[in-house]
Parts: sequence; C-alpha cells; structure tokens
Amino acid sequence: MGILTRNTTSITDLNLSFEINSNTGDFNKLSTEAVIRRSLDTILTTGMMEKPFREDFGSDVAIRLFEVAGSRDIPAIESQIRNAIERNEPRITLIDLAVLGDFSNNRLELTISYMIKKTSEIDQIQTMLSLSD
Repeated sequence: MGILTRNTTSITDLNLSFEINSNTGDFNKLSTEAVIRRSLDTILTTGMMEKPFREDFGSDVAIRLFEVAGSRDIPAIESQIRNAIERNEPRITLIDLAVLGDFSNNRLELTISYMIKKTSEIDQIQTMLSLSD
C-alpha cells in the first residue's frame, strides 16, 4: 500500500473575482503570497468594531490620519499597525514595519516585511493609506 502525502506548505483561497480556470473549469485560487497580502490589506483598511462579532479585528489607522500632525505621531501609528497585524494574522511573523508620513496630504506609506510561517518565505508589501480611499 502506498503512502499518502499532502502538500501542507501552501495556503490557498478563492479569488473573489470568481474567474474560471480555462484548463480545469474550476475557480481560480489565490497563491499563498496573494492570500496573505489580501489579508494584510483587509486588516489595515477595516476599522475596529466594523466586522460583526469580531470587535478586535482590524485597525483604526485610517481614522488616525485625521489626527496626524507630524512625524511625532508616527511611533504611535506604527505600534497600532504592528499590534493589529500580530493580533489578526497568525500565519506570519512580522520582520519589519516602516511608516512614512505625507502629512500635507493625510497619507501614510507603509512597507511591511514578514515571513510566512508555513513556507518560511519572506515577502514585503508596500501600500498607501489615505483619507481619500
């Protein structure tokens, strides 16, 4: 009798555009990196208490953009982002977080470096949080 092995090093999720794979006829799946990136984006753009039954999910970074007056506010915002990611995304280990402020336009530029625990891959995303989003 053969040995059953499973590929346990990937994380997949449905692509919310519900595109069909022309070769298999199945819905396209997102890769591990895309799943994590989408999750981080959701965490950063979802306000606290916005998700039903998960009052602790998300962050209020977008609301803090109203309060940002200068670079002295960056450490508090960075801490809030770090806490939100560590609390809501257990599949990664945060390596580095850099926050740059564009205070005249009420925007923050984020660079997030992390390791995916299941695959030990290191990835980085850059994103912009803005009041106009």
